[in-house]
Amino acid sequence: MRWPEKPTCHGKLSPVFVYADEEITWRAPDAHHKARTCSYCGSLHPEDLVALLAEPDVRLGGADHKYGWPHKFYIHSSQVSSTGMGKFYNQHILDQGYDAEALEKLLALLYPHGGIRFSLEDGKLKYAAPYPGYQQ
Repeated sequence: MRWPEKPTCHGKLSPVFVYADEEITWRAPDAHHKARTCSYCGSLHPEDLVALLAEPDVRLGGADHKYGWPHKFYIHSSQVSSTGMGKFYNQHILDQGYDAEALEKLLALLYPHGGIRFSLEDGKLKYAAPYPGYQQ
C-alpha cells in the first residue's frame, strides 16, 4: 500500500484549511505523540490511523460538524498519545499519494469505527452520516 508522503490538503485552494507558507510535513512520533502528525493541523497520518484502528482499545468519536460537515474524528487510545487522545482531520483523505488499496482501506475503516461513510466522487470528498450533526 502507498500512503501520502506529505500532507497536500492544506494548499491555497483548500475550502477548509488556510494556506501556510512554510513546508507542511508529517512530523515523526515524539514523547507526546506515538504516531506521525501533520505539522500544520496535528492530524494523525492516515496510515498510522489505520494501524491504530486494528487495535482493540482504540475508539473514534466526536465526528464534529463544526464547519457544517464531519471534519474530524477524535481518537481515544493510550496508544495514540501521552494524553490518550488524538485527532484525524477528514480533509487528509484528499491528500495526494494514496494508491487505491490504501485509500479503500482507510475509507472502509472509518465507517464501522466512526459511523460516517466517506467516498470520493470526481475528486470531491462526500460523506453520509445517520443525521445532520451526528456525533458517535
